[in-house]
Amino acid sequence: MVDTVEIASRSGPSRPEGPRRTFHPTSRCERTHAPDLLATARAQRWEPVETLRALLTEELTGRQASSIRTRMNTAGFPTGKTFDTWNQAVSSVPEPTARSLQTLEWIERHKNLVVAGRSRN
Repeated sequence: MVDTVEIASRSGPSRPEGPRRTFHPTSRCERTHAPDLLATARAQRWEPVETLRALLTEELTGRQASSIRTRMNTAGFPTGKTFDTWNQAVSSVPEPTARSLQTLEWIERHKNLVVAGRSRN
């Protein structure tokens, strides 16, 4: 069963309180983190603004992670390639370069790596 949060709708000073609407959490983040966060907020007696800020921060984090997953899936990058499966015999990359890449020292130097070409199994 999905938990719901009631939200009061106000349209301005001429209308003191509008009809009550029900908000159904739909994102993965809301379903997984919101109940724990709301329980913490109640237990620690957070101000409503603090609670809302924390909920929105969790939502933003969840959306960013979801966006990255979606983009990676859409890009269709090959997966499962590791240095353990590297076959130097069929690679056009020179062996000294391959060894250098395997040390990952280029990451510590904050350098980018671009690999282009066919992926061979």
